[in-house]
Amino acid sequence: MPHINLKLWPGRSEEMKQEVAQRFTDVLVDTLNVDESSISIAIEEVSLGNWTELVYEEEIRPFKDRLYKQPGYEPQKEVEGSKKNFLEKVTAFIVRDERELLLIRHPKAGIQIPAGTVERGENHHKAVFREATEETGLHSLNLRKYIGFEEKVLKDPFRRILYNTKVFAASNDKSLTCASLRRGLMVEVINVQDHFAQITYKEFEKGNSKRLSYNITGWVPINKTTPFEKRHFYHLQYQGKGKERWEVKADNHIFELFWAPLNNLPPIVYPQNLWVHHLR
Repeated sequence: MPHINLKLWPGRSEEMKQEVAQRFTDVLVDTLNVDESSISIAIEEVSLGNWTELVYEEEIRPFKDRLYKQPGYEPQKEVEGSKKNFLEKVTAFIVRDERELLLIRHPKAGIQIPAGTVERGENHHKAVFREATEETGLHSLNLRKYIGFEEKVLKDPFRRILYNTKVFAASNDKSLTCASLRRGLMVEVINVQDHFAQITYKEFEKGNSKRLSYNITGWVPINKTTPFEKRHFYHLQYQGKGKERWEVKADNHIFELFWAPLNNLPPIVYPQNLWVHHLR
């Protein structure tokens, strides 16, 4: 008597849930050769903020030997000897007329959703409006809903710069320094010594993701880096009557902004393409 208890984040319509239930039923009937009347399926919504505690910690982590499909994430993972200093980030789903989503065409990295890093001491609610305005040039934005957050642990050897830091030539802050890294950048850790991490940061040529433009390698205080990220998701409403397409200059790049229909979005870069379901 097969039974499935499916847990997912809120936002799916009843029609979508009915379709999922029917597709699971069809697969079980065809694969296990059971009668449809013997199958039962439950669908339970769990909020983003409660997912780690109620689902991952209770039903996934303790029973990984039973999973036939492993998750590709590990929230709240403990790192020995480190304090959980989260680098907070925000993502802004900016919607117009409940039909269109604002997207950014990055000159190097493809189509993206407006997002950014919360500044040190800044509230993430304030940060999402700051980032949305800086990246899109729009000001007539209203809060529709705070959707929730996700926590993520970067896989070794990658870490984020937690605080703006100088890059030193050796594992001490008295050594030569001629470069600095800003909060939020992704770096790769090569070595750890005397509370310092030897890291490398790579920037690639505009329009060519394979041609290295420059490479910074050196030592930074390890407490100025972190493997922990917390991303906050916001649904913002645009009330103005702006253009269909326009350009904004930010971070030494020129970005193209455009509206796309929610029911027919273009391919969005990974992992941002996985975020869109939070809006639905």
